[in-house]
Amino acid sequence: MIATTTASTTALTAGERDGILFIREEERMAEDLYLELYNIVKLSIFLSVADSEQIHMDSVAILMDRYGLEDPVRDGDGVYANETLQKMYDDLLASGEKSPEDALKAAALVEETSVHDLEVQIINTEKPDIRSVYGGLLMGSEKHLRSFARALEELGVEYSPQLLSREEYDKIVKA
Repeated sequence: MIATTTASTTALTAGERDGILFIREEERMAEDLYLELYNIVKLSIFLSVADSEQIHMDSVAILMDRYGLEDPVRDGDGVYANETLQKMYDDLLASGEKSPEDALKAAALVEETSVHDLEVQIINTEKPDIRSVYGGLLMGSEKHLRSFARALEELGVEYSPQLLSREEYDKIVKA
């Protein structure tokens, strides 16, 4: 018998499967939102972070391939299978298109949400490969949150965390 490096979906719990699919689509939503916000407010930070989001999506795609999962990402920017992510995209685009400040606040909230969601997913799996990918994504999301917070500071605006505790937010931003 030949050994294979491809795992099957039976090797995942339902929570792990759902988590991988959700994180994949969440990363896509972030990329789409940042590209659209760039088109509106023309801040270059959105292009550089969107590039990182594509790398994040690619990392999750490796897990999907490994575990034989069907990709929830479909053609068409701004369209998501997950209703929560669809609403988040729609709401944040509507608020972010008002001004550069609002765009940066919307992006900071996306990264806060990503940090929270990744922390939950890391807790909910014991699989080293999944934890490793999520850990890398978490470091990236924390970096993006710092970048958006700094960009807001440059506009004279202090971002107030919406999802993370002030203590966790400050720890991330001051790292």
